[in-house]
Amino acid sequence: MSMAQCEAENLGENVIIERNEDKRHFENRFALRKIALTLLPLYNRLMFGLTVSGEDNLADVSGGMVTICNHVHTLDCTMVAGVCRQHRMYFPTLDENLKMPFVGHLVDDLGGIPIPEKLSEFRGFMEEIEATLRQGDAVHLFPEGSLEVYCPTLRPFQKGAFTFAYDAEVPLVPMILTYRSVNGVRSLFRKKPFLHLAILKPVYPDVNNKRSHEIQRLLEKCRLEMQKAFEKK
Repeated sequence: MSMAQCEAENLGENVIIERNEDKRHFENRFALRKIALTLLPLYNRLMFGLTVSGEDNLADVSGGMVTICNHVHTLDCTMVAGVCRQHRMYFPTLDENLKMPFVGHLVDDLGGIPIPEKLSEFRGFMEEIEATLRQGDAVHLFPEGSLEVYCPTLRPFQKGAFTFAYDAEVPLVPMILTYRSVNGVRSLFRKKPFLHLAILKPVYPDVNNKRSHEIQRLLEKCRLEMQKAFEKK
């Protein structure tokens, strides 16, 4: 199962996912996370023209949730983190991503944790994610699995995010990054389009349905809503 990037903060109580780091490092990461979540929305606005809509849809979710988004920018995890500040968030990622220059350090400071490489450790990892969701935290996944910068289409989804939502009995909150043209003086300096992050309405699992059927329904429902929003851009 391919998943992307994890943000976690381990200074609060009842933290499920832990990292083997000393108290001083936790305190430093806590401070860096607070600073990052304050500055990143401004940075993303100035650098990428990021605008956000649908924040009321997040306000309706008080407990755990799984957020999903198309994976089209190196810093899209920071864009999601910037609108989910009321939740402690986790972004599962490959260990190699945490070692990338700048971006890897940024995700790590936000609380990134790696997906285990050994199959023997993967079941325990999934159980920790489920427990974390039940605790009331958030997990963000990129169901497309891999990054394709400024991809003009919505790519096929994998089932990981929808499986977590069903098993933990928490809602999915779909998000979609769309593009808009750069006009005026800024078009002289920027060739890439500006970004807009649309936060869509939560989609709730029906745990009375057969597991495999409901996971597929959640996938199709979220993808349909994201596709509609993508085409409205």
